[in-house]
Amino acid sequence: MKKFITLLLLLSFISYINAQKITISDKTPIKVQAISNINSANLHLKDTFTVSLFEDIIIDSKLVLTKGSNVLATIDAIEPAKTNGRAAKINILYTILAPDGTKIYCKSENKGQGTNFAKKSGNFFATASYTSIGLGLASGIIKGKEDGLYMFFAGAVIGGLFGIAGLLTTPLRLIKGGEVKINAGEIIETIVDRDVSFTLPAPTH
Repeated sequence: MKKFITLLLLLSFISYINAQKITISDKTPIKVQAISNINSANLHLKDTFTVSLFEDIIIDSKLVLTKGSNVLATIDAIEPAKTNGRAAKINILYTILAPDGTKIYCKSENKGQGTNFAKKSGNFFATASYTSIGLGLASGIIKGKEDGLYMFFAGAVIGGLFGIAGLLTTPLRLIKGGEVKINAGEIIETIVDRDVSFTLPAPTH
């Protein structure tokens, strides 16, 4: 019995020696693939879903992680779509299990389609309006009484027209930006969140 236990300990020690220490560095890119459709409109903070590794991960010529392995994805932060064309944003944290059970964390930042056309156009018309009125007033002061009054009113009219055009863009401010939408089969670019080391089992012969 003692010989058997000694043999087991010896084999364990040999396996430990032959086991290989692997480190995946911070910010290492890892591609994952969506298994189902993902839409930020249906997600909440800490919601989870499953994705898969898009390709084998090879480090120092050693196969570390296998393509198709399941990866747990968790919504780490979420910002819903808002008015004025502001798009939704979600940060996703991915948990990949190394062969020895060590957790490898990756992350991605995802943003929907958005536009700030209403904001830009509104700012443009407001600036144009104030500039026209200001130039009209300045020109009026320089020109004197009759011509000056004409220049002032001209500037005020043009400025007013720009102001009305700016007001017409107001309804556009009510339009929301797009949701984050990732279709099944789509590739998601992630990066490793921090350095992590784990042990590969000794190769079998």
